[in-house]
Amino acid sequence: MTTFARESEFRNDTIAAIATAEGAGGIGIVRLSGPESYAIARKLFVRSIDSGLTAENEETAIPSHRLVHGFIREPASSRVIDEVLLAAMKAPKTYTREDVVEIHSHGGTLTLTKILDLVLFSGARLAEPGEFTRRAYLNGRIDLSQAEAVADIINARSDGALAIAARQLEGGLRRQIDDLCSLIVEVLTDLEAGIEFPEEVDIDLSKQRTGWIDSLENGIIAPIKHLLETVHRGRLIKEGVRLVIVGRPNVGKSSLMNVLVGKDKAIVTPIPGTTRDTVEETLFIDNHAIHIADTAGLRESDDPIEIIGMRKTRERLDEADLILFVIDAQLPWAPEDLSILQILDLAKTVLVVNKIDLAEENAIPPCPKEMAQIDHVIISAQNGIGLSQLKAVISHRCLQSGEFQVQENIVTSVRHQGLLEVALGATSRATDILKRHDGEELVCLELEEALLALGRITGDRSDERVLDSIFNKFCIGK
Repeated sequence: MTTFARESEFRNDTIAAIATAEGAGGIGIVRLSGPESYAIARKLFVRSIDSGLTAENEETAIPSHRLVHGFIREPASSRVIDEVLLAAMKAPKTYTREDVVEIHSHGGTLTLTKILDLVLFSGARLAEPGEFTRRAYLNGRIDLSQAEAVADIINARSDGALAIAARQLEGGLRRQIDDLCSLIVEVLTDLEAGIEFPEEVDIDLSKQRTGWIDSLENGIIAPIKHLLETVHRGRLIKEGVRLVIVGRPNVGKSSLMNVLVGKDKAIVTPIPGTTRDTVEETLFIDNHAIHIADTAGLRESDDPIEIIGMRKTRERLDEADLILFVIDAQLPWAPEDLSILQILDLAKTVLVVNKIDLAEENAIPPCPKEMAQIDHVIISAQNGIGLSQLKAVISHRCLQSGEFQVQENIVTSVRHQGLLEVALGATSRATDILKRHDGEELVCLELEEALLALGRITGDRSDERVLDSIFNKFCIGK
């Protein structure tokens, strides 16, 4: 595992990486950041005649925040490597708050590699994963939550995930965390002043308790609880919904899988037990990722391979966000159906009555009373009947609406969740101590712990190991 250099080293050298490569014939960027960026660019870059620069500024530094047309040449031989556009930007108005140079080339793999080699030979070093964004954080341009949002934007697979990450990048979460920290500091200031300087300040600790309790409960505890309530929804939007198709053999689970994903992903035969392993695919409904799994049919079997498949089915059911329980409209409920029903979490189950086109007079088999309160959809996977209704139910059940709009901060990071839980626990304990009229010193200790946890969300008090863990997840060039 790569170990980052210490913070001081990040500010004293120049890094370079291929930031973007669209393949042969596309657009590629070699990006530099650090104090030698301009010097390296001047070694390699030759302006074209039609660059628009006049004679009097020809020998000055490359102009900042302008695109300049020219060529990258090998210094030793003066051989032209590529025709490029150079974007040079003087600190601090850059992504990293350091001098930054971007060489926009034609993007062939060989060309980009050659330019990068020349840049490294001229004094830069290859950037570590996430090092550009890490420098932006270390130099104070963004906080740690915003740095994590950059990675989320890069990896976003749905409109909702992108919207959440963009809001966080704008500083929405940081502002809320800052407000929480400010309120804790206010209470701490009053508490510590009353403890340390009782004669110099006019604070009656016993009379202030009610106000402090109200501030902590309504200003800290309630907002943190609300943020934690968004975790499940945030995970669904960021990572995608885990949907499992379950049912006894031959009810059309694989056919339903194939029609939902739009391709023959699962094998379909009239032979019971064809699907013996979990078949997985991702589809998008209302621009949200749905990770769908077609599972082995559940029934009594002596086949060891089929038994393993059914065990995997039960594991998937435990992990599922939504379950599609498929039955055959042609057949009455069988003991196998009822056995499956007993192991399902009905709160996250939708009954799918398949093969309605083959049922007599489109009759639906009577359902057990346990199914009376759950959603059910009548379909034919073979000819498409009811599929649009099924997709609407999936969207509504998993995401609460077909459309997602960011109207509040939503927690999608496990790290943020854990720190919020620590802050909530410490603040709750501090409130309980105040209510019991125990020592104010204990309240201060708990509030300090809450303050430390909240500060680590935005990076105000993050140690080197936390930073390594976060930025090692980035790609090279970001």
